Amino acid sequence: MILRLVAHATGCASERLVASDRGTGSEARSRQMAMYLIHTSLSVPYNDVATMFRRDRTTVAHACRTIEDMRDTPAFDDMIGELEKTIELMASMAGTVGSQEVRDGQA
Repeated sequence: MILRLVAHATGCASERLVASDRGTGSEARSRQMAMYLIHTSLSVPYNDVATMFRRDRTTVAHACRTIEDMRDTPAFDDMIGELEKTIELMASMAGTVGSQEVRDGQA
């Protein structure tokens, strides 16, 4: 759910968000956004997010710090805020917060 949402919002292919290579700068930034949103919106621990993306937990921690710092820019903060609202709405409608879907990497 979140991967498709971020891919749509950023124009990045969703499969590139979980690719093993870094990809382009915009793909890397989109991946960081997805990691941040999964961690913060769904309360998924760094280790579990790292497993979903085949990365180290320190990479997820770095992504979360980076996105949090970028939220100082009003336009970026607005975009992340809208994504958070959408995730909250979708999760409440589907009842997926903390669900097996998230733990299985289908977020």
